[in-house]
Amino acid sequence: MEALVANAAWDDKPVSRLVRTYLSPERLAVYEEIEALYAARGLDPMHLCQVGAAHAARERPLHDNPRSYLQQQLRSLGFGEILAEGLPADRKEREKLLEETRIQKEFLRTATTAELALQHYVLAQRRRNVQPGTVETYRYVLAKFLSIESIREPAEITKEKLERFIFRPGVSSATKRDQQSRLHGFCEHLRVNRLLATNPTALIKRAKKEVKPIVFLDIAAVRRALEFYARATSARSDVPRYGYLSRFLLNAFTGIRPDEIARLKPDWSDFNFETGTVQIARTKRNDENVTLTLVPALVPLLRIFRDRGLKPYADGKLWDAGRRHAGFPKVNDLLRHTFGSYRYAVRPSFGDLEQEMNNSVAVLRAHYVNTSVTKSQGEAYFALLDEVENMMALTPADSRASTL
Repeated sequence: MEALVANAAWDDKPVSRLVRTYLSPERLAVYEEIEALYAARGLDPMHLCQVGAAHAARERPLHDNPRSYLQQQLRSLGFGEILAEGLPADRKEREKLLEETRIQKEFLRTATTAELALQHYVLAQRRRNVQPGTVETYRYVLAKFLSIESIREPAEITKEKLERFIFRPGVSSATKRDQQSRLHGFCEHLRVNRLLATNPTALIKRAKKEVKPIVFLDIAAVRRALEFYARATSARSDVPRYGYLSRFLLNAFTGIRPDEIARLKPDWSDFNFETGTVQIARTKRNDENVTLTLVPALVPLLRIFRDRGLKPYADGKLWDAGRRHAGFPKVNDLLRHTFGSYRYAVRPSFGDLEQEMNNSVAVLRAHYVNTSVTKSQGEAYFALLDEVENMMALTPADSRASTL
């Protein structure tokens, strides 16, 4: 039988037809799994076919317990150490575990290629329970580095190659800093595993963080928006006149975030008009309800909207139309930048502004307050609130189309 098998041609199937004739379906499934393990170890599957045929010819059962037999074969293939914690029952989990073990063993045995070192590093991140998406980002950046710099062995990684990759043209400052961090972690992994004598990224100066100017609106643009929303009428019956105006005032003259404005109760019960405050419900950003202080000049206007039965928030095409009409640039949190910058100019206290915008002082300095605004500009900005009632008294447009 063994001679017959030795002369047989392997037909590129998991198990040859010859062996299939001697094994039951249950044992055949185990046999196919063992064959995959042989292939993962780089062994000739024909050898396994011979072993299986020999078992069948001598009428020796593979084992009464296929799972136990698989464990025996795993030990014979050098995977005995993974059995201490128990072999996963799910086949896909077993395959994943065996692949990880193969990488680990190959890495410890040779570690001669940069590609294998990358696989081992990625495996280490997975074992640290790093999010799969983040691990994939690590792998992509590092594989790109190895490819661009034609690195085949870890010893070929040098400070010059790292600098050339990190600071290549056309890459943003944020991307440079991110990729530098990824490469630092990878090189440190190689150093710990004695594939590099030192971590070359430690010799590279940290990529500078790009400081973007805090963009805010000029007073003329805000006035154009106020006039537009004060006159705007909507074809939608559920958006009464001035519905967009109340939304704009809350965005431009308070520290409430846009998503928080959208969640305000339509009956204005979140507002305390006596104390001039508003309560923001608990969100993923806030562990508990937060009370923000309102600009005093805004409170009477909001009371008018409440008394007229308007809601704090209205949504529709006219909202974007008003921003286009006023010439607003496309900048994230533009109205929060505007409020923070003008409010700080009038009351130069980050402590007070923290109570009005629910941001830390560090975040306010870095993202929301442009300190170049003068006190006179700040006073002119909030003086716009005194003009709102006069704007509301103007004759509204005859049709929705005329406001676009």
